[in-house]
Amino acid sequence: MGMQKEKPKSWKKAPTPAWLKWITAIYLVVGFIVLFSVPNKAEYLLPALLGYVAFAGLLYLTKYIHGKLYIAGKLPPKPTERTPTAFMKKCVKCGREIPIASEECPSCGSRT
Repeated sequence: MGMQKEKPKSWKKAPTPAWLKWITAIYLVVGFIVLFSVPNKAEYLLPALLGYVAFAGLLYLTKYIHGKLYIAGKLPPKPTERTPTAFMKKCVKCGREIPIASEECPSCGSRT
C-alpha cells in the first residue's frame, strides 16, 4: 500500500487552491496599477490604499478559512483524485472498471 501524505498541522502550510493564487496575482497587478495611476492627492490616495488593504485582508481570510477546512478534512476531494487501480474490479456485464466496494455498476446497474 502507498503511504499517504500527512496533513499539515498549520493552516499556513495547507496547499493554496489554484483559483486563490490567480485571484491574488490579478489583485496585485490591478492594485498596483490603480495605486500608481491615482493622482498624488491625499483625498484620492487614501481611499485607494484603504481599499487595497481591505481586499488583501479578504484574501488572507480566504486562505485562512481554506487552510482550516483542509486540515479538518471538510473539503471535497479534488476531481483528479481517483480510486487507485488496485481497488478496482471489472463489471461482469459491461466490463467497465468500478470500485471493489460497489454493489452495483454505476454504468449498467447490474449487481456485482
